[in-house]
Amino acid sequence: MKKFLFPLEKLRMFRQSSLDQKLIELENALAEARALEERHAALTREERQATTAVRSLSVVPVQELLALESFRHWTEKELQKLQRDARQLEEKIQQRREAVVAAQIEVESLTTLRERRLDAWRSEVDRETEATVAELVVARWGRKDS
Repeated sequence: MKKFLFPLEKLRMFRQSSLDQKLIELENALAEARALEERHAALTREERQATTAVRSLSVVPVQELLALESFRHWTEKELQKLQRDARQLEEKIQQRREAVVAAQIEVESLTTLRERRLDAWRSEVDRETEATVAELVVARWGRKDS
């Protein structure tokens, strides 16, 4: 019996490597989103700490109030920028997820086809083996009768 060969194996392997690449891209985008969330939390925390520090002073100099107000405006703009970036990144993540799902479907379809062909090949091998065994049994009986 000839060895099992799947003519689309190279294509399946290519699609698998493409899927792996898309998964890496998705992971990178998710890591980027986590970094944005951490930056957002850090800015919020810094603003809160600055406000608390100024409020804890018994006498608040005007320069401290101006600096705090300036910092709050800057923080607000940065938070808005981070939110815009997060929305854009969420769209990017969604596109990457869709690409991963499509790539998974492509790989699974070829894997399923490969498995079906392997099952058919195994069935053929079993039939040939049974036929060979039957021929040997018949040949052996034929020699005993002589």
